[in-house]
Amino acid sequence: FEAKYNFLTLLPECIVDLPLRTLCLDSNELQELPACMKRLTALTLLSLSNNTIRKISDEVPTGLGNLVQLFLQQNELMLLPDTIDCMTSLQEVNLSFNHLYQLPYGVSALTRVTALHLSYNDLTASSLSLDTMKDLFELGLTSNRLTGIPHTFALLTQLRSLQVGGNMFPVEPSQQHLKTWEMTQKWLKINLQNWAAAEAEKNKSGPSMLLRSRTRKAAKDKPS
Repeated sequence: FEAKYNFLTLLPECIVDLPLRTLCLDSNELQELPACMKRLTALTLLSLSNNTIRKISDEVPTGLGNLVQLFLQQNELMLLPDTIDCMTSLQEVNLSFNHLYQLPYGVSALTRVTALHLSYNDLTASSLSLDTMKDLFELGLTSNRLTGIPHTFALLTQLRSLQVGGNMFPVEPSQQHLKTWEMTQKWLKINLQNWAAAEAEKNKSGPSMLLRSRTRKAAKDKPS
């Protein structure tokens, strides 16, 4: 069932008794996931990105034991229900661009997860108890509140992709110049792009003034 890009504010209750395997309601105006969703027991994919979801009923995960993919990025979530430990079939989870500041203890039961995206939240290292996710292959933690990488990540022996840019790692005084250098590189890149765009615009309207000046000078200096 797919109903993206509408103005839904509530989950249509008429669909919760259907044997749906996929439910995609991205880009609507949903604010919560009601308890009746637990009746969607056949779901393997649930995609609800780009809504304004602030609350997930504790009862919802209890009926979603067959769910494999969960996409809840770009919502307003601050907490996840403790009952998330019922969703033991999950393999791919995207919770990026929310306001999560901690994960429930129940995430330790999600041992089949291979891709977990938590970028652009408010998570700290102490809130990440992921050491039971032995099959985790990709972990996104860009732009959170990490001040270091948890030592328990050493137990994630299958991890091949770890994104932790844009966090709050301390910088040694002797390395402060790197920050300045990175900023300089950024501005140089922007200026170069702006210069290239300006030159392209000039070329559309003919040779630049500098080129015309040089052409006139060359013609003037040329021996007759």
